[in-house]
Amino acid sequence: MRLDGLAHLLRLGRGGLPAVIPASTIDHPVAGEATLVRSPRARRISISVRASGAVRVTFPPGISERRALAFLDEKTPWVVRTRERLAARRAALLAP
Repeated sequence: MRLDGLAHLLRLGRGGLPAVIPASTIDHPVAGEATLVRSPRARRISISVRASGAVRVTFPPGISERRALAFLDEKTPWVVRTRERLAARRAALLAP
């Protein structure tokens, strides 16, 4: 059975909460492009940096997007250091 709008894209997870919530992308002045994901499975705010340099901020439904962005602002030095470390590792792997 198909639901109207975006509802058909959401699957219900544990406790009847949506398992997939659409993410938003922001352009942070220092960290660059970051994806904000509100996850019903999240219990705290977390930041991950992929090997590609992509930044993802995951936060629980009870936390506002503004608070998640404030956390990203607070952790920006860590994001920059981690990107540099991953870039150095990638360069070392590609060097002959």
